[in-house]
Amino acid sequence: MYSCGIMTDLGEIERAMLKRLAEQEGPHFRHQTRDEGSLSVEEKVNLAGDLLRRNPGEFLARYYRFLCWPEDAECFRDLWDNYTVRYYLKEVVGVSSPSSTSADAGAAKVTCEALRRRRKLRVKNRRLVALRRMEAEAKADPTEGFFSDEQMREREPELWEHMVGRYLSDTDRRSLLGHQYESFSGMLLSQLLDTEQRPDRRADNLEEDSDDSEEDAGFSRDRWESQKPTVVAEQERSRQEFREMMHSHFLAGLDEEFNYDAIDNDSALDDEMEELVHDAEDIYFDSESPSAAPLDEHSDLIHGTDSTGDHTLPY
Repeated sequence: MYSCGIMTDLGEIERAMLKRLAEQEGPHFRHQTRDEGSLSVEEKVNLAGDLLRRNPGEFLARYYRFLCWPEDAECFRDLWDNYTVRYYLKEVVGVSSPSSTSADAGAAKVTCEALRRRRKLRVKNRRLVALRRMEAEAKADPTEGFFSDEQMREREPELWEHMVGRYLSDTDRRSLLGHQYESFSGMLLSQLLDTEQRPDRRADNLEEDSDDSEEDAGFSRDRWESQKPTVVAEQERSRQEFREMMHSHFLAGLDEEFNYDAIDNDSALDDEMEELVHDAEDIYFDSESPSAAPLDEHSDLIHGTDSTGDHTLPY
Protein backbone atom coordinates (compact mmCIF):
# COMPACT_ATOMS: atom_id res chain seq x y z
CA MET A 1 0.00 0.00 0.00
CA TYR A 2 2.90 2.35 0.76
CA SER A 3 6.22 2.49 -1.07
CA CYS A 4 9.04 5.04 -0.81
CA GLY A 5 6.85 7.76 0.66
CA ILE A 6 3.99 7.34 -1.80
CA MET A 7 0.64 5.58 -1.61
CA THR A 8 0.27 2.75 -4.11
CA ASP A 9 -3.32 1.76 -3.34
CA LEU A 10 -6.32 3.06 -1.42
CA GLY A 11 -7.87 1.28 1.53
CA GLU A 12 -11.24 1.70 3.17
CA ILE A 13 -10.22 4.60 5.40
CA GLU A 14 -8.65 6.46 2.47
CA ARG A 15 -11.78 6.02 0.36
CA ALA A 16 -13.93 7.26 3.25
CA MET A 17 -11.72 10.35 3.56
CA LEU A 18 -11.94 11.04 -0.17
CA LYS A 19 -15.72 10.67 -0.15
CA ARG A 20 -16.06 13.20 2.69
CA LEU A 21 -13.77 15.55 0.81
CA ALA A 22 -15.70 15.20 -2.45
CA GLU A 23 -19.06 15.86 -0.80
CA GLN A 24 -17.95 19.28 0.41
CA GLU A 25 -18.59 22.45 -1.58
CA GLY A 26 -15.28 24.22 -0.98
CA PRO A 27 -12.42 22.08 -2.38
CA HIS A 28 -11.12 22.66 -5.90
CA PHE A 29 -10.39 19.56 -7.97
CA ARG A 30 -9.55 20.80 -11.46
CA HIS A 31 -10.03 23.81 -13.70
CA GLN A 32 -13.28 23.87 -15.63
CA THR A 33 -14.53 25.98 -18.51
CA ARG A 34 -17.59 28.15 -18.04
CA ASP A 35 -19.68 25.78 -20.17
CA GLU A 36 -18.84 22.66 -18.15
CA GLY A 37 -21.26 21.31 -15.60
CA SER A 38 -20.28 20.63 -12.01
CA LEU A 39 -18.19 17.55 -11.29
CA SER A 40 -19.95 14.57 -9.77
CA VAL A 41 -18.88 13.19 -6.38
CA GLU A 42 -17.41 10.15 -8.12
CA GLU A 43 -15.35 12.33 -10.47
CA LYS A 44 -14.05 14.35 -7.52
CA VAL A 45 -13.13 11.16 -5.64
CA ASN A 46 -11.23 9.86 -8.66
CA LEU A 47 -9.33 13.12 -9.19
CA ALA A 48 -8.41 13.51 -5.53
CA GLY A 49 -7.56 9.81 -5.22
CA ASP A 50 -5.19 9.99 -8.17
CA LEU A 51 -3.37 12.92 -6.57
CA LEU A 52 -3.27 11.13 -3.21
CA ARG A 53 -1.61 8.09 -4.79
CA ARG A 54 0.88 10.09 -6.89
CA ASN A 55 1.82 12.79 -4.41
CA PRO A 56 0.35 12.61 -0.90
CA GLY A 57 2.33 15.70 0.13
CA GLU A 58 0.73 17.80 -2.58
CA PHE A 59 -2.64 16.28 -1.66
CA LEU A 60 -2.21 17.55 1.91
CA ALA A 61 -1.00 20.96 0.74
CA ARG A 62 -4.16 21.36 -1.33
CA TYR A 63 -6.79 19.78 0.90
CA TYR A 64 -5.61 19.77 4.53
CA ARG A 65 -8.13 22.51 5.39
CA PHE A 66 -10.98 20.25 4.31
CA LEU A 67 -9.95 17.06 6.13
CA CYS A 68 -10.95 15.90 9.61
CA TRP A 69 -8.13 16.10 12.13
CA PRO A 70 -6.78 14.12 13.85
CA GLU A 71 -9.07 11.44 12.44
CA ASP A 72 -7.75 11.53 8.86
CA ALA A 73 -4.11 11.43 9.99
CA GLU A 74 -4.59 7.65 10.16
CA CYS A 75 -4.51 7.65 6.34
CA PHE A 76 -0.92 8.97 6.43
CA ARG A 77 0.51 7.14 9.45
CA ASP A 78 2.92 5.11 7.28
CA LEU A 79 4.10 8.13 5.27
CA TRP A 80 6.07 9.97 7.94
CA ASP A 81 9.28 9.46 5.96
CA ASN A 82 7.79 11.82 3.35
CA TYR A 83 9.04 15.27 4.37
CA THR A 84 6.00 17.20 3.05
CA VAL A 85 3.53 14.80 4.64
CA ARG A 86 5.36 15.00 7.97
CA TYR A 87 5.46 18.80 7.79
CA TYR A 88 1.71 19.16 7.26
CA LEU A 89 0.80 16.58 9.87
CA LYS A 90 3.16 17.86 12.55
CA GLU A 91 3.54 21.60 11.91
CA VAL A 92 0.27 22.56 10.23
CA VAL A 93 -2.46 20.38 11.73
CA GLY A 94 -0.64 19.48 14.96
CA VAL A 95 -0.44 15.68 14.84
CA SER A 96 2.72 14.96 16.80
CA SER A 97 3.07 11.24 16.03
CA PRO A 98 1.20 8.42 14.30
CA SER A 99 0.11 7.00 17.65
CA SER A 100 -1.76 10.18 18.55
CA THR A 101 -4.28 9.76 15.76
CA SER A 102 -6.64 7.63 17.87
CA ALA A 103 -6.21 9.53 21.15
CA ASP A 104 -9.55 11.23 21.18
CA ALA A 105 -12.01 10.03 18.55
CA GLY A 106 -14.84 11.98 20.14
CA ALA A 107 -12.94 15.27 19.94
CA ALA A 108 -11.99 14.49 16.35
CA LYS A 109 -15.64 14.04 15.41
CA VAL A 110 -16.56 17.38 16.98
CA THR A 111 -13.69 19.09 15.17
CA CYS A 112 -14.77 17.61 11.83
CA GLU A 113 -18.34 18.77 12.30
CA ALA A 114 -17.21 22.29 13.21
CA LEU A 115 -15.02 22.46 10.11
CA ARG A 116 -17.88 21.29 7.91
CA ARG A 117 -20.18 23.97 9.32
CA ARG A 118 -17.55 26.61 8.79
CA ARG A 119 -16.93 25.60 5.19
CA LYS A 120 -20.66 25.49 4.49
CA LEU A 121 -21.04 29.01 5.88
CA ARG A 122 -18.08 30.25 3.83
CA VAL A 123 -19.61 28.90 0.62
CA LYS A 124 -22.96 30.46 1.50
CA ASN A 125 -21.35 33.85 2.06
CA ARG A 126 -19.37 33.67 -1.18
CA ARG A 127 -22.51 32.91 -3.14
CA LEU A 128 -24.31 35.78 -1.46
CA VAL A 129 -21.54 38.23 -2.37
CA ALA A 130 -21.57 36.92 -5.96
CA LEU A 131 -25.36 37.31 -6.03
CA ARG A 132 -25.06 40.94 -4.95
CA ARG A 133 -22.54 41.56 -7.73
CA MET A 134 -24.79 40.03 -10.36
CA GLU A 135 -27.82 41.93 -9.04
CA ALA A 136 -25.90 45.19 -9.40
CA GLU A 137 -24.99 44.21 -12.95
CA ALA A 138 -28.65 43.56 -13.78
CA LYS A 139 -29.70 46.92 -12.30
CA ALA A 140 -27.10 48.71 -14.40
CA ASP A 141 -28.40 47.02 -17.56
CA PRO A 142 -31.67 45.01 -17.30
CA THR A 143 -30.75 43.03 -20.42
CA GLU A 144 -27.34 41.84 -19.17
CA GLY A 145 -26.16 39.43 -16.49
CA PHE A 146 -27.29 36.24 -14.81
CA PHE A 147 -30.16 37.98 -12.99
CA SER A 148 -31.34 40.05 -15.92
CA ASP A 149 -34.95 39.48 -16.96
CA GLU A 150 -33.68 38.10 -20.25
CA GLN A 151 -31.61 35.33 -18.65
CA MET A 152 -34.08 34.58 -15.87
CA ARG A 153 -36.80 34.19 -18.48
CA GLU A 154 -34.60 31.73 -20.37
CA ARG A 155 -34.20 29.63 -17.21
CA GLU A 156 -37.83 29.83 -16.02
CA PRO A 157 -39.99 31.02 -18.95
CA GLU A 158 -43.40 30.01 -17.62
CA LEU A 159 -42.77 31.30 -14.12
CA TRP A 160 -41.41 34.59 -15.45
CA GLU A 161 -44.43 35.06 -17.69
CA HIS A 162 -46.86 34.28 -14.88
CA MET A 163 -45.24 36.51 -12.26
CA VAL A 164 -43.67 39.27 -14.38
CA GLY A 165 -44.44 39.16 -18.08
CA ARG A 166 -48.23 39.23 -17.93
CA TYR A 167 -48.13 42.71 -16.38
CA LEU A 168 -45.87 44.23 -19.05
CA SER A 169 -46.69 46.28 -22.11
CA ASP A 170 -44.85 45.59 -25.38
CA THR A 171 -42.61 48.58 -24.69
CA ASP A 172 -41.70 47.24 -21.25
CA ARG A 173 -40.97 43.79 -22.68
CA ARG A 174 -38.66 45.24 -25.30
CA SER A 175 -36.69 47.24 -22.71
CA LEU A 176 -36.34 44.25 -20.34
CA LEU A 177 -35.74 41.40 -22.76
CA GLY A 178 -33.37 43.08 -25.22
CA HIS A 179 -32.46 40.94 -28.24
CA GLN A 180 -34.53 38.04 -26.89
CA TYR A 181 -37.64 40.09 -27.61
CA GLU A 182 -36.55 40.62 -31.21
CA SER A 183 -35.39 37.06 -31.93
CA PHE A 184 -37.63 34.62 -33.79
CA SER A 185 -37.42 31.99 -31.04
CA GLY A 186 -38.15 34.65 -28.45
CA MET A 187 -41.17 35.78 -30.43
CA LEU A 188 -42.54 32.23 -30.66
CA LEU A 189 -42.00 31.66 -26.96
CA SER A 190 -43.72 34.94 -26.13
CA GLN A 191 -46.71 34.01 -28.28
CA LEU A 192 -46.98 30.57 -26.68
CA LEU A 193 -46.72 31.87 -23.15
CA ASP A 194 -49.01 34.77 -23.91
CA THR A 195 -51.67 32.33 -25.09
CA GLU A 196 -51.33 30.27 -21.92
CA GLN A 197 -51.45 33.34 -19.69
CA ARG A 198 -54.17 35.20 -21.59
CA PRO A 199 -56.98 34.41 -19.10
CA ASP A 200 -54.85 35.79 -16.28
CA ARG A 201 -53.86 38.84 -18.24
CA ARG A 202 -57.48 39.46 -19.17
CA ALA A 203 -58.45 39.28 -15.52
CA ASP A 204 -55.61 41.59 -14.50
CA ASN A 205 -56.60 44.17 -17.10
CA LEU A 206 -60.33 43.94 -16.47
CA GLU A 207 -60.47 47.12 -14.44
CA GLU A 208 -58.53 49.13 -17.03
CA ASP A 209 -60.48 47.78 -19.99
CA SER A 210 -63.76 48.60 -18.32
CA ASP A 211 -62.98 52.31 -18.58
CA ASP A 212 -63.50 52.10 -22.35
CA SER A 213 -67.16 51.24 -21.96
CA GLU A 214 -69.55 53.68 -20.33
CA GLU A 215 -72.16 50.90 -20.15
CA ASP A 216 -69.98 48.87 -17.80
CA ALA A 217 -71.81 49.39 -14.54
CA GLY A 218 -69.04 48.03 -12.30
CA PHE A 219 -66.18 50.37 -13.05
CA SER A 220 -65.84 54.06 -13.78
CA ARG A 221 -62.68 55.92 -14.66
CA ASP A 222 -62.56 57.39 -11.18
CA ARG A 223 -62.81 53.95 -9.64
CA TRP A 224 -60.01 52.64 -11.85
CA GLU A 225 -57.79 55.55 -10.86
CA SER A 226 -58.47 54.84 -7.19
CA GLN A 227 -57.56 51.17 -7.64
CA LYS A 228 -54.49 51.80 -9.78
CA PRO A 229 -52.02 52.04 -6.83
CA THR A 230 -53.24 48.66 -5.58
CA VAL A 231 -52.72 47.06 -8.99
CA VAL A 232 -49.24 48.57 -9.31
CA ALA A 233 -48.36 47.33 -5.82
CA GLU A 234 -49.54 43.82 -6.72
CA GLN A 235 -47.40 43.86 -9.87
CA GLU A 236 -44.32 44.95 -7.90
CA ARG A 237 -44.97 42.36 -5.19
CA SER A 238 -45.21 39.57 -7.78
CA ARG A 239 -42.04 40.74 -9.50
CA GLN A 240 -40.16 40.87 -6.19
CA GLU A 241 -41.34 37.39 -5.23
CA PHE A 242 -40.08 36.07 -8.55
CA ARG A 243 -36.63 37.58 -8.00
CA GLU A 244 -36.47 36.17 -4.47
CA MET A 245 -37.33 32.73 -5.81
CA MET A 246 -34.55 32.97 -8.38
CA HIS A 247 -32.11 34.15 -5.71
CA SER A 248 -32.98 31.23 -3.44
CA HIS A 249 -32.60 28.84 -6.37
CA PHE A 250 -29.11 30.20 -7.04
CA LEU A 251 -27.96 30.17 -3.41
CA ALA A 252 -29.09 26.56 -3.03
CA GLY A 253 -26.91 25.52 -5.98
CA LEU A 254 -29.83 24.49 -8.18
CA ASP A 255 -28.90 26.35 -11.39
CA GLU A 256 -27.49 23.42 -13.34
CA GLU A 257 -25.82 25.52 -16.05
CA PHE A 258 -23.96 27.70 -13.55
CA ASN A 259 -20.34 26.92 -12.63
CA TYR A 260 -20.58 27.10 -8.83
CA ASP A 261 -16.98 25.97 -8.34
CA ALA A 262 -15.76 29.31 -9.70
CA ILE A 263 -17.56 31.08 -6.83
CA ASP A 264 -17.29 28.51 -4.06
CA ASN A 265 -13.48 28.45 -4.41
CA ASP A 266 -12.97 32.20 -4.91
CA SER A 267 -11.32 33.42 -1.71
CA ALA A 268 -11.36 37.01 -3.03
CA LEU A 269 -15.07 37.07 -2.26
CA ASP A 270 -14.25 36.72 1.45
CA ASP A 271 -12.60 40.16 1.44
CA GLU A 272 -15.65 41.74 -0.13
CA MET A 273 -17.88 40.03 2.42
CA GLU A 274 -15.78 41.52 5.24
CA GLU A 275 -16.13 44.97 3.69
CA LEU A 276 -19.90 44.62 3.52
CA VAL A 277 -20.05 43.57 7.16
CA HIS A 278 -17.85 46.46 8.24
CA ASP A 279 -19.91 48.95 6.22
CA ALA A 280 -23.07 47.69 7.86
CA GLU A 281 -21.48 47.93 11.30
CA ASP A 282 -20.36 51.51 10.63
CA ILE A 283 -23.88 52.48 9.58
CA TYR A 284 -25.33 50.83 12.66
CA PHE A 285 -22.98 52.39 15.20
CA ASP A 286 -22.82 55.83 13.55
CA SER A 287 -26.57 56.30 13.82
CA GLU A 288 -27.76 58.40 16.77
CA SER A 289 -30.26 55.73 17.76
CA PRO A 290 -29.39 52.15 16.74
CA SER A 291 -33.03 51.15 16.91
CA ALA A 292 -33.85 53.89 14.42
CA ALA A 293 -30.96 53.27 12.04
CA PRO A 294 -32.14 53.80 8.46
CA LEU A 295 -32.35 50.86 6.12
CA ASP A 296 -30.08 50.94 3.09
CA GLU A 297 -28.44 48.58 0.64
CA HIS A 298 -26.51 46.86 3.45
CA SER A 299 -29.48 46.33 5.75
CA ASP A 300 -29.68 42.60 5.01
CA LEU A 301 -26.40 41.90 6.81
CA ILE A 302 -26.24 40.39 10.27
CA HIS A 303 -23.61 41.87 12.58
CA GLY A 304 -22.51 38.64 14.18
CA THR A 305 -20.54 35.45 13.94
CA ASP A 306 -21.32 31.80 14.08
CA SER A 307 -19.78 29.39 16.56
CA THR A 308 -16.63 29.13 14.43
CA GLY A 309 -16.00 32.87 14.37
CA ASP A 310 -17.10 33.40 10.78
CA HIS A 311 -19.42 36.23 9.91
CA THR A 312 -22.93 35.24 8.95
CA LEU A 313 -24.35 36.80 5.82
CA PRO A 314 -27.90 35.55 5.31
CA TYR A 315 -29.73 35.71 2.02
